[in-house]
Amino acid sequence: MKVEIRVSEQRLNDMVTVDEMIGLEDGKLRAIRDVLAKFVIGDDGKYLEVEEARKVVGQMTIAQLRDSAGEFTRLAENAAIPPENGAA
Repeated sequence: MKVEIRVSEQRLNDMVTVDEMIGLEDGKLRAIRDVLAKFVIGDDGKYLEVEEARKVVGQMTIAQLRDSAGEFTRLAENAAIPPENGAA
């Protein structure tokens, strides 16, 4: 099962709590599942409802979760990096 993750700075700032970020840094599986669920894209190209996405992420294998978490981290870092010229 391929799960598409889409991260934007706005969604990251609006949807992820400090406690969830701490859980991600601690590598807690529940936090990883819950955060990834906020960024799962459905077949229609829109974000899934978080409860539905949580079920999808919960059905992933550990290898798939590791890959998706790595993709999330890469996308989140890119979304959070401000432009070099300082313009927003």
